[in-house]
Amino acid sequence: MSQVSVYQAELGLSSGIGPMHTDECQIDPLVFKAFVDALLAWHRRASHAVMAALSEGFVATVLVLAGEGRHRREMAASRLRRGRRPKGCSGPHGPGFL
Repeated sequence: MSQVSVYQAELGLSSGIGPMHTDECQIDPLVFKAFVDALLAWHRRASHAVMAALSEGFVATVLVLAGEGRHRREMAASRLRRGRRPKGCSGPHGPGFL
């Protein structure tokens, strides 16, 4: 989680990633999207080879998280269209959504 703090400071933005509790954390999808967009723009501009190389693992992890969130939302939306509420969901932005 300390890497998240480093990139939040570098970008001057919150990541939307909440504190870790029992190996899980909540992610605010709107704040996280803005963070991911800014992180990718920063990474593309990184002209120092060492900084670019050091950040690649974090950037890759963030992209996987963003992809999983999109996949979960798409599956939940599909279930709602078929009249089935996603497991553990109390509404369109309830638990289980990234």
